[in-house]
Amino acid sequence: MNTVLKNISPVIQTMLFFLLLVITALCQCNLPKDRGTQTFIKELKTPKVLLLYASRDTYASSMFKQTKIAFSYGKIPFDEFDISNGELPNLLNYSSIAIATEYISKFTKVTCKEIADFVAAGGGLAVMYRGYNENLSSVFGILSDKAEPDFEGKKQSLFFTRNLLPGIENCKISEDGISSYIVRIDSLATVFAKTKSEPIAWLHKYGKGRVFYWNTALLSDKVNRGFIIKTLAMVQPYTITQIANLGLFYLDDFPNSSINDKVKPIQSEFDQTVTEFYYLRWYPDMIKLAHKFGIKYTSALIFNYNGRTCPPYQFYEWLNGKLELSEKQAFASQWAVQHLAPILELGLHGYNHQSLTHKNWGSTDNMEKALDRGRKRWAIDNIGALPYTYVPPLNIYDSTGTVALAKSYPGIRVIAGLYLGFFDQGQDREYKPEPWNKHFYDMPRVTSGFILTDFDKRAMISLLQSPGIWSHFVHPDDVYPFGERYDDDLLNSFDIKTIHWYGKPQDNGLYFQLKHWLEFARKNYPWLRYMKTKNALPELIKFNNTILTHQAFGKRIIFKTNETPTFFFFYTRDGQRVRSIHGAKIVWKENDEFTNSYLIEAKKKQVSITLSGPIHFAGSAK
Repeated sequence: MNTVLKNISPVIQTMLFFLLLVITALCQCNLPKDRGTQTFIKELKTPKVLLLYASRDTYASSMFKQTKIAFSYGKIPFDEFDISNGELPNLLNYSSIAIATEYISKFTKVTCKEIADFVAAGGGLAVMYRGYNENLSSVFGILSDKAEPDFEGKKQSLFFTRNLLPGIENCKISEDGISSYIVRIDSLATVFAKTKSEPIAWLHKYGKGRVFYWNTALLSDKVNRGFIIKTLAMVQPYTITQIANLGLFYLDDFPNSSINDKVKPIQSEFDQTVTEFYYLRWYPDMIKLAHKFGIKYTSALIFNYNGRTCPPYQFYEWLNGKLELSEKQAFASQWAVQHLAPILELGLHGYNHQSLTHKNWGSTDNMEKALDRGRKRWAIDNIGALPYTYVPPLNIYDSTGTVALAKSYPGIRVIAGLYLGFFDQGQDREYKPEPWNKHFYDMPRVTSGFILTDFDKRAMISLLQSPGIWSHFVHPDDVYPFGERYDDDLLNSFDIKTIHWYGKPQDNGLYFQLKHWLEFARKNYPWLRYMKTKNALPELIKFNNTILTHQAFGKRIIFKTNETPTFFFFYTRDGQRVRSIHGAKIVWKENDEFTNSYLIEAKKKQVSITLSGPIHFAGSAK
């Protein structure tokens, strides 16, 4: 090339140089207008959240913990920063800021201005634990310049005024200590939850960015993790978060030993014995609901309620219940296990209803002998494949119980205890390997019963947002008042004077209450995949093993995953809509004035989404 140039006159060389400059300028002019955003995103790689906390803020420690777990389930990348350590890192390296402490009153005016400028330029701010700084009041949308507003700490209830999550509108939270600031907020802010007198959750636009403010500490409760995810999605330019998309439904204490007596209210409603009701009415009706709503049950068999914790271990109760079938008498338990529908997985509740703890049994040897007797009975009655799932009686077990269970039933892989509760009792579990025994995987239940209470609605909706699982259980004896599962105040609130199964002519019995609950689930979460626990475990493991990365390039977002098929929520703000998608399909969508929400099933490991307009972050070129 140099030889050729030497043979060209200086005039021509000058003309070629200017021609090259013109071509370069034309190319620069033809670049998309959002090239600054592209450059910023390339530097940013997968957009991160800056999670602010204060190590000295013991009251908000749970808020910090729950936020980290929620982000971990959703595969949301974040950096945590202890605000006690001084100046904030460069905010332009982040897509949003999430605050999980009330110690923001310690921020200097300089720090507050940095945050305000970041939001004004298009960044997101999620205040998930009520905190205040007079220099940020306008950013929060609070009409006050006081050092700190007055406090309302008396017992109060809040209710949702809008569907922050599908189906949550009008849901009421009544808990002690829902404390909040007494504030007035900008008239342009949109309130999503409030008490009778105070706004509790609101969205405020500040410059080109958004702020979502929670005037409460409620999000520090484990049951509310899903609201953390949606809060973030409300303020970020776009958000991708993974869900497992699993519906798990357990029938506790069925099949079981039962009595042949007639007991109210079933005696007056059907003139049936307890045994007849369980096997000829309750179970067929549950199968009917399963067919209607596509449910797959995992049932937890229990042999006896005898309370024995040392040998001999007999089965008199298991063989007690009788059925008259075609003028022949049959043992109800044996008949049931041989006529279970294919939509049901048969798991284990126990030899009896004694929790597997050393305190109950005195030794692992006693536990193992009882479990072994149950396994032998399983073979004698030709029940079928040995269980894969264990549902702990009273939702309690200890580490010695897991050892006995693994030895007697090595094929059991899942323990379905409780999502909430007390960790040292085998509760408060995650959808992860069992911390006391890695042989097992925990798939805890969060809701129970037949009546959709406000608490159950909130818990269900929250879990479907993070980690995308609804896990529920019922008992066949819920209909009997001696079960004491429903207090009078609750029944009165649903206009139920006496518990019945059908409750005709009002149709307000437990059967129709559960039908209503399942209709609510189908209306608001039609994408939910119901599975037997055995089929769900590989999906859960895949969910936990998924790695997610994504980048924005103008109107396009590219995300990559190492597992397929997998499910993701994709959120946009500022009126952005999905125009096309490659490598995945849209399973569900909901568009409103604040956030456009999509449930996407990734079919390939790289997915490309084209939006209606370019994505802008704080710090991108103007």
